[in-house]
Amino acid sequence: MVDALRHHYLKTLGIVEYIPRGFVDDSEGTLAPPQKQPLTEVRATAISQLLAEHAGIPEVIVTEKAPLEVSTETLSDQSAASAETTSIISESIEVKIALWQPHDKLLICGALDNELPSPEQTQLLSNILISMGHKGGVLPQLELAQWPPFANMQGGEIDARDFLSTLINARLESSQTHMILMLGSVTTDWVLTDQQKFDLKHGQVKVNEKVTAVVIPSLEEMITDPKLKRQAWDVIKPFAPNGEVHRQQETQ
Repeated sequence: MVDALRHHYLKTLGIVEYIPRGFVDDSEGTLAPPQKQPLTEVRATAISQLLAEHAGIPEVIVTEKAPLEVSTETLSDQSAASAETTSIISESIEVKIALWQPHDKLLICGALDNELPSPEQTQLLSNILISMGHKGGVLPQLELAQWPPFANMQGGEIDARDFLSTLINARLESSQTHMILMLGSVTTDWVLTDQQKFDLKHGQVKVNEKVTAVVIPSLEEMITDPKLKRQAWDVIKPFAPNGEVHRQQETQ
C-alpha cells in the first residue's frame, strides 16, 4: 500500500504516527496525502454521465398505424448502461471484525456477521484463553474494526482490505503484542496479505519481526462441529505454559 495513503488512513482515524525527519521533503514542506477525489463523488459523476447518455437516446414515436419499434442497438446500449450502473453501486461493501486484547501481548480478532458473539461463543473463547494460560479467562470489552469507518464513506473490497490491514498493523506496531489469534478463515482473508496466507503453516505465520499470527477455526465453526476444537487445541498447544496444560479445559 502506498505510504502516503496509509498515513492518510491513520490520520483520519486519529492515530498519531511518528515520522522520521528524513521522511519530510524540505522543498515541499509538510508531507500531505494525495488529493484523491472521494469515492462517492466518482460514483456520482459516473452515474450522472450514464444517465445523460441514456437521456440522449432518441424517443420512438408510436402512432395508431405504426407498431412500436425499438432497435437492437438501442436496447444493447440501455442494457450496457444499466449493467455498468449496477456494477458501480454494488461495489460498496461492509466488514466488521471484533477485537479483544486480554493482555498486552495477545490480540484476538474474529470476523462478525450481523450479530455480536453469543454467550456460548464467548464462553468458548474464555476456555481457549484458560488453556493458553490466561488466568480466569476473563474477556475484555469487545472493540470493532469496521469498513466503512464512516456512514457516508463507500468503497470496494480493495479499499476494505487496505483499511483493515492498516488499522490492525498500526495497532500491532504501537503495542507490545506478540501474538494475534485469528478466528476463522474469513478473518485471515480480510487481515492477512496473500503472501502471509500462502506462508501459513500449521496454523501459524509471521506478521512481522515480533508478531506471530495463529489461526484456528471460528467460534461458530467449533460450536457447530465440536471436532474442530481438537484442531484448535493442536494449534494453540505450543503456546500453553509448560507443565500447566489443563486437559479439562481443552476448549470444552
